[in-house]
Amino acid sequence: RRNKGRRLLKQVQSGGPYEVKWVEHHSQIEAFMNNLTNLHQSRWQGKGESGCFADPKFGKFLRQVAVQAIRCGRAHLMQLNYEGLPVAMQFGLRSDTTIFSYQVGVDTSSTAESPGVAMNMFLIHDGVQRGLT
Repeated sequence: RRNKGRRLLKQVQSGGPYEVKWVEHHSQIEAFMNNLTNLHQSRWQGKGESGCFADPKFGKFLRQVAVQAIRCGRAHLMQLNYEGLPVAMQFGLRSDTTIFSYQVGVDTSSTAESPGVAMNMFLIHDGVQRGLT
């Protein structure tokens, strides 16, 4: 697992078919949330579950949180693309010392190898580089 994680991290950091996109402005929230919702719902509906975004109130709530988090510099919203398509997303919040991952979406049908692991390895490395836990 350690070797796989390191290999995936190197692939994400080197670019190639991967691209990391951060949401840094409120104008990017809607596209990010649409992609997060689609990935999250697809995975859960594939398991016969409704998924938390089945309730429109949940998506509305997260959009409102995202706007406020960006305003106060606490948003940690990341999208990992593979060959131009979103394959893993994290909706997180950041304090002065810690990243809190609240919601994720992963494309389990992607041709990318273990997109969720690739995203998590990148997020851990990025957090350490920022001095966060």
